[in-house]
Amino acid sequence: MQNDKKSGRTPKMLTLNAAFTRGLIAFGVILCSILVFFFFYRFETVSNIVSSFFSYISAIIYGLAIAYLLNPLVKRFQKLFDKLFTAKCKTEKKGLRISKGISISLSIVIFIAAIIILIVMIIPGLVTSITTLIDVLPPKIDQLNAWFNDKTNEKFATYISDVTLWLEKELLPSAAKYITAGVSSTVASILNFIIGIVVAVYALCDKEKFVGQTKKLLYALFKPKTVGKILDTARHTDRIFGGFLSGKIIDSIIVGIITFISLTIMKTPYTLLVSVIVGVTNIIPFFGPFIGAIPSALLIFLSSPIKGLYFVLFIIVLQQIDGNIIGPKILGSTTGISEFWVTFALLLFGGWFGFVGMIIGVPLFAALWYILSAIVNNHLKDKNMPVDSSAYLDIDEQKVGEPGDGQVSENSD
Repeated sequence: MQNDKKSGRTPKMLTLNAAFTRGLIAFGVILCSILVFFFFYRFETVSNIVSSFFSYISAIIYGLAIAYLLNPLVKRFQKLFDKLFTAKCKTEKKGLRISKGISISLSIVIFIAAIIILIVMIIPGLVTSITTLIDVLPPKIDQLNAWFNDKTNEKFATYISDVTLWLEKELLPSAAKYITAGVSSTVASILNFIIGIVVAVYALCDKEKFVGQTKKLLYALFKPKTVGKILDTARHTDRIFGGFLSGKIIDSIIVGIITFISLTIMKTPYTLLVSVIVGVTNIIPFFGPFIGAIPSALLIFLSSPIKGLYFVLFIIVLQQIDGNIIGPKILGSTTGISEFWVTFALLLFGGWFGFVGMIIGVPLFAALWYILSAIVNNHLKDKNMPVDSSAYLDIDEQKVGEPGDGQVSENSD
């Protein structure tokens, strides 16, 4: 009561403040309920609005993604150059600024060079493959049609002829339309990518300022203890994302090199193109090997059926080696989630965001899983209950919450 007198607040004012707070909370709950209802009731409309919004800022998203991927490389360069330039410059601040500028420039140059090398490796092989398909596919269809005419009855041969006619009249024009749309989409993506590189440079130059502003905002909104938990969660999320993406990139490079060497020894056609496709799609967990192997196998099969079969057998063996030896050695347990949730994350985020969603889905879901686990475990610790899931298999419901019923374990899933 003494504190109330000092602050000048009367009991009536405290009651009004409490009533106002309860009203504000009730209003917030009602507003959130309306928003949730509107989200599910008008899901398609909301989805279109969100898609449009992300399409408008796609260049910024590209830039932030590029900056995040290049940040470890920039840090490594800065460690090399910091001492060199701080010793040669008049002030330490100037030396660090020069070191940072050179580190960012080198990282961007390496990134662009890697993209150019990848394009130079893919485009010629892709053009050759498309040209070969245009030349080879119609005769193959005619041969298949003639074979069915000889080996089957008239009714089935008519059916095959109708399918062939559909391929020529319906499928190929539709494919041409989709290719045209794909070309325009690719041009837009290239423009966004170029703008994204500029955004990445700005983001890398001002990353310390952004971090400081974010921390300032957090301390203004939350208590220091809460901010500590948020920052700890952010650091752990960064470790999950960084470890997973860098590990998968290294793993995919190794798989691509092994594929190139093996296909060269087997004298398989389109060796370079197929190796690049297998290596790039290997970044996607679980489904990636199949996504890359199926079109590659079809491409090889059109040129040489027996080598197409050899390629399929090789990919099966390679993915077993990668999944059981190479991948675990490089990645370790960076995600911390089971194979069921890996599959769930791939299907969910792949359905939402396509190819990009399949790449970021697993680390993103792992980060969300970590945040949810931290919240659940903190509540259980407050109740003096174990956080290990196995402790709940045979737990007696009548004893839950009683003092001394099991020690709190730090191991959790």
